[in-house]
Order: sequence, then structure tokens, then C-alpha cells
Amino acid sequence: MSHPSYFDKLQRFAGAQPFLPFISRRHLQVVAVGAASGEGAPSRQSFEVMNCSHNPISVAGEQLSEGQKHVAQVGETINLLGEDGHGGVAPYLSFRLLWLGAPATRSGGSLSRAFSTLPASSLFRKDSAQDVPDAASAWPSARPSARPPFQLILAGSAVVKGLAPALRVIDGHEGGISVGRAHQRELHEKAFVDGVLEYVSRDHFTVKAGRDGHFAVSALSQNPMWHSRGSRLQLLEPGHVPVRLQHADVLILYTGSEDSSHPEGPGSLGSLQWVFKVLSTS
Repeated sequence: MSHPSYFDKLQRFAGAQPFLPFISRRHLQVVAVGAASGEGAPSRQSFEVMNCSHNPISVAGEQLSEGQKHVAQVGETINLLGEDGHGGVAPYLSFRLLWLGAPATRSGGSLSRAFSTLPASSLFRKDSAQDVPDAASAWPSARPSARPPFQLILAGSAVVKGLAPALRVIDGHEGGISVGRAHQRELHEKAFVDGVLEYVSRDHFTVKAGRDGHFAVSALSQNPMWHSRGSRLQLLEPGHVPVRLQHADVLILYTGSEDSSHPEGPGSLGSLQWVFKVLSTS
């Protein structure tokens, strides 16, 4: 909610790792403690970080669940954690607390304006891949030959932990693809926790190329599904005009929520998401 386009832009450079499903509308809060905000040397600055999301984070090496807090110093790292494909969690984004060399003002610009002028490469840990050497291998990657125009990548808490990465990805075709129990039988038999499959139809949705060359999604099932882009959530229904897809858009399927207007309300068996990934043509 606070940065509507920031994470969407980052996803475009994330390769085969679909992290958007793990980003909450309000994910974490950072508040200056110790020395007054913008005062003193870096060694005196500390920040209280609170996890506001049901997805875990780690602060200075300490893993936090929703509602938990931890104090970090300048130079320490905040990691956003997601499923690693092997039943555990791994960082997919790392933010480091940096000293800007000048005190923040109490006017509207202050720290956030100065922070935004730094190059993106300086905001993320360059050694994150070394910290978690197997994290990248948990995510499906494009095949070297006969590259498809797009992929759909499975994510969410309704997916069985430790599911083989090869079963998490569906290659699209130039003309499009249909998704449902009748089309990806092995995936649908193995991928979901108990009870979820009854909400997946034989023909659930299609992704097809339009005359303009762009792909669009159409719902085929009477079970609700949604199209998500950033903070926007749109219900898709059979017979409606297809919705054009962009890289990193998320398709969310219903898994039994008592409130059928929201995908993850009470009674839901978990989140079930297909991330739309456009593959580079270069």
C-alpha cells in the first residue's frame, strides 16, 4: 500500500523468482530509536523493526513472525523471507540500513527523499546469493531451448511444501494455454494440500494471445478467481471480457473462503496463486 509500483518494478528484474505473492499490503515498519532520528553518528543510530505481515522476515539475523519486533543498527540487514521450495524459507529481498551522511530534516522531504536518490544496487545485499547458495535453485527457470513466450509459476500456502520446482511451472505457447485438472493432471494431483483440489475445475482459466500480441486471461470456472496487480484485486468471471496480463501479474484462485468476495478469508485452505512471467525475447 505504501509503495504501489516499487515492488512491481523490482519483480521485472527478479528472473524466475516470483516474490510478489509474498509481499503484504503492509509488510513491515521501521522506527528510529536510541539517538533521535537524524541526530548523532551512525554508531548511535538504532531502529526498531516490526513485522506487520503473516510472512516472516529476519532482522539482523533474527527471524520475526507477525507482530514481533527486533532492534537493528546502521549497516545491518532486513530480509524478506518466502518459501524456498524445500519446506523452509529463504530471503528473496534484502534491505540494508545505510547512513546517508546528513541528518534528516523534520519537513516533508527528510530521509525518504534522500534515500530514493541512491542507486538501486546499493540498497540490496550483493552477497545474498552467497548467504543462501541453494535459494535460486528452488525456483523454476526458463528452458534453454524452444523458449516459451511466458510461464505460469505456482505459489502460495495451499501448495504442498517441498513440491518439485519442475511441477511449479507451466510453459505457455504462442497461442496461449488452458489451466485446470484436465490439462495438467500430474501437477494437480500432487501440488495442493488436502481439500484444495475440489475447488479447481477441469477447465479453470485460459491465457490466450490477442490480436495485439498481448496475452489476456479469461475465467472458465464458476469458482471465483481474481487478477492481482500491485494493490489492485479484480474478480474474474466466466463470460467477461478477458483481462490483459503484464509481467508479474498474479492470478489468485478460490480455496474455500466463507467470504467468496475475498480469496483468503475465514475458511480458506490457503493461498493459491499463479504468477504470470513474460520471458525475455532477447
